[in-house]
Amino acid sequence: MKINAILEEELIKSSGMVFGASLIGSIILLVSNLVLSKHFGPESFGNYKTVVALFLFLPALIEFGAGTTLTKYIAEFSDDRIPYMVRWFLKLRVVLYLFLLGFIFFFREQIAIYFLKDASLSYLILPGLLFGFFVFFEIFKPITLGFQNFKLYSFSQFLTFTSAGLFTIVVGYLFGVYYAIIAYGAGYLVGNLSNIRFSLAKEVFIGENIW
Repeated sequence: MKINAILEEELIKSSGMVFGASLIGSIILLVSNLVLSKHFGPESFGNYKTVVALFLFLPALIEFGAGTTLTKYIAEFSDDRIPYMVRWFLKLRVVLYLFLLGFIFFFREQIAIYFLKDASLSYLILPGLLFGFFVFFEIFKPITLGFQNFKLYSFSQFLTFTSAGLFTIVVGYLFGVYYAIIAYGAGYLVGNLSNIRFSLAKEVFIGENIW
C-alpha cells in the first residue's frame, strides 16, 4: 500500500519520466559511440571524443549555476520578474559564449597541441566552435523545468540525446569526424526547439529593454 502510494506521487512520476527519457537517450548515444569507434578507428575516434568532451566541458565552466538559478526562481516567482531574469541570464550567456568561443578560435592551434597533441588537427576545433554554439541553447531546458513542464523537459532530453546519436552515426559514416562533431552538436539545437517554442508561448522574453 505504501509503495503504491509513493509511486502515485507526482514528484516520483515526474522524476521517473525524466530518468527514463535520459536513460533511453543515453543508450542511443552509447550505441552511436560503439558504432563510430569501429568506423573511425582508435585515433580518429579519440580525436572526435576529445573535441566533443572539450566543448561540453568548457561552456560548463562559464555557467556559474545559471541553469539551477533559473529553474529555482522561475518555479518560485510568477510575476514580471521572470522575464527580467531570463533576459538577464540570456544577455550574460551571450557575452560569455562570445568571449569563450572567440578565445578558442584565436588559440585553436595551441588548444589542438595541448588536447589533441597535434597542431595540424586544429581544423577540428572549428566544428567544435559550432558545437559550442549549439550547446548555448541548453539554457532553455532550465526554463522549461522551472515552469514544471516535466513532460516537455523529458521529451527534450530524449530528443537531444537521440538526435545527437542518430545524426552522428549517419553523418559520421558519410562524411567523417569533422562533420560528426557538428552533427552531435545539432542534436542540442533540435532537442531545444520545443523548449524555445514553450518559452515564447510563456512570453518570458516580453518586457522593456530586452537587450
